[in-house]
Amino acid sequence: MAGKKSNARACSVRCNQALLAARRKAANWEGVDPGRLCPVCGASMADKRPHAVYCSRACKTRASDGRRVADGREHARSTKRYPREARRRREYAMQYLRDNPERMRAIRRRRKGQLRREALQFTERDWRRLVGRYRGCCAYCGKPSAVLHRDHVIPLARDGRHSIGNILPACPPCNASKRTSLLFEWRIRQQRATSRQSGSG
Repeated sequence: MAGKKSNARACSVRCNQALLAARRKAANWEGVDPGRLCPVCGASMADKRPHAVYCSRACKTRASDGRRVADGREHARSTKRYPREARRRREYAMQYLRDNPERMRAIRRRRKGQLRREALQFTERDWRRLVGRYRGCCAYCGKPSAVLHRDHVIPLARDGRHSIGNILPACPPCNASKRTSLLFEWRIRQQRATSRQSGSG
């Protein structure tokens, strides 16, 4: 083993493979169901250890990230991090705007084009009538607001239409919280945040 690292277990790739095969046989790896698949990418788990759940470190990381998002831990971590990073994030965003003017102009043109194509389907009269129907209150939280935003129930970024059937009056906090989410996605996120707050209290 001269010239090898101090933690090397074999002198060559061939010997390492033979060592691995011996370990598999000793651990009875040969009895693993060859039809077992990785739950993330669907790859075969035939050469993995009996207790292995994922086929690779990347799939394990993806599954872990998904669990953090699903149970709200990722959102809670981001909420804690944002006050510390808010200034740096804003500076990064402004720098990105300066460095990529063409990209940002294309995004703005696309949004204006979407609004222009749908302009005849939603007028100021429609908006006033809609606000009157909700009596000057937010359609989501029901609270009165001096300023109401025109929120697209199905966001334009997700192929929603700029029409009376897809717009509701929303207060600034609700509109900022909903962002580009669908209504049911936003409601689920709110329920999780409420349950976390009640659990911590």
